[in-house]
Amino acid sequence: MQIRATFPFVSANIQDSNGSRIFDPYIIVDKEGVSVGIIGLASDFNHSAVYVQNPMEALAEVVNEVDAQADVVILLFDSEEVDVTQLHASGYPIDLVIR
Repeated sequence: MQIRATFPFVSANIQDSNGSRIFDPYIIVDKEGVSVGIIGLASDFNHSAVYVQNPMEALAEVVNEVDAQADVVILLFDSEEVDVTQLHASGYPIDLVIR
């Protein structure tokens, strides 16, 4: 699916059976002189071929790195309500969350 897509896949917490990320955790794009960091994240789900790291732990690993490189940080988050509650309490430097 990713091979045929015309856009990059991003996920900071979806890993293969060896614990390696399957996708880049984020991308940085420039839009008219504004650098935008886009992080991908998913709530836990079951699939035999992948491991889903705790989303808040994965986000903690990358969010400051992205914030240092970007003027705006966007989180694409396929999330459960409990994860959104934890995100709001985290104080992470995220400007926009898209669920």
